[in-house]
Amino acid sequence: NFPAEIIEDVDIDDGVESTRHFTIRATAGGREMTVSVPASEYTSLNWVMSKLGSGAIISPGFGLHDNARAAIQYLSASTRRRTAFAHLGWRQVDGDWLYLHAGGAIAREGLRTDVAVHLPPELSRYELPDPASVDLRESFDAVLRFLQLMGPSRGWRLLSLVSIAIVAEILPPDFIAWIWGRTGTFKSTVAALTSNFFGVFDRLTLPGNLKSTANATEALAFAAKDVIFTVDDFAPSSGQGAHAAQE
Repeated sequence: NFPAEIIEDVDIDDGVESTRHFTIRATAGGREMTVSVPASEYTSLNWVMSKLGSGAIISPGFGLHDNARAAIQYLSASTRRRTAFAHLGWRQVDGDWLYLHAGGAIAREGLRTDVAVHLPPELSRYELPDPASVDLRESFDAVLRFLQLMGPSRGWRLLSLVSIAIVAEILPPDFIAWIWGRTGTFKSTVAALTSNFFGVFDRLTLPGNLKSTANATEALAFAAKDVIFTVDDFAPSSGQGAHAAQE
């Protein structure tokens, strides 16, 4: 009882493997909706209820699910096919090196908005401006203010991390940086200011958190390629087990 068509066939590439998603436009219960469905879940049609709600009905009967699935595909005559990238940083596309960010990609000729980048919400702040709109003198002055604020020793160390992240595709680092200090010494603010070379952050919007599961943090760190990725708020308990874990 609902018209639906696949308007996009999207190949999402995370740098290691690709997964296919269908963008489906449907009208159910008098409301038009656009939903994304993994291709691996499409044929089951279990997404109909969860994505479109109770207004979308597939009648019971042998073979009706297959007919509905096939009908949607037959009606999708103008499906657009494209590739989207699910990571940040450097990527070679059609022989050209691009630097991917949440707003698209930066190429040799400048900003490219025709490159699709699909990132988890935690990485959405990694968005860079159009290089053509950047005043190099203002940018250089901002770097000098950063060094002045941080002090020579700490400032140059933090700035070197920014440089290392940018060239990590060529020279992968084999270490992490640890900002240590007591509560209230602006550790998160220092991390956020350093991350601002790659987007817009403050102490409350850093992408990683040690309260997240190890798998979730690892997945974010994998997608956050060639940028500063901060995992914030390490606050161990005072128990003996916590001390043993630190050691």
